[in-house]
Amino acid sequence: MAKDKEVTFENQLSVFYSLLSDLLEISSEIRTPQIRNLPLRKELEAMGRSFKSELIFRALEQLDELAAGVRRNLNKQLGLEAFVVDMSPYSVQSKVR
Repeated sequence: MAKDKEVTFENQLSVFYSLLSDLLEISSEIRTPQIRNLPLRKELEAMGRSFKSELIFRALEQLDELAAGVRRNLNKQLGLEAFVVDMSPYSVQSKVR
């Protein structure tokens, strides 16, 4: 993903932000969430019901760190791998408790 030549890494990050924003609105049980990714609405609603808001906030914070690292010209691939490892179920369980 970090080496995709057709789509910039920054554009890919904005897609992640958009998906996480949708999940946050759904998990917060807002009466009429403003879903940005309408083709994925069913999948997002299913995921949003199974994720706690704290987990989504944590993912957003980690994504912020990844974006900041990209701006400082840090290795995108390593930053992305660190994000994935940090968001793994084992890591999340140990930090959310």
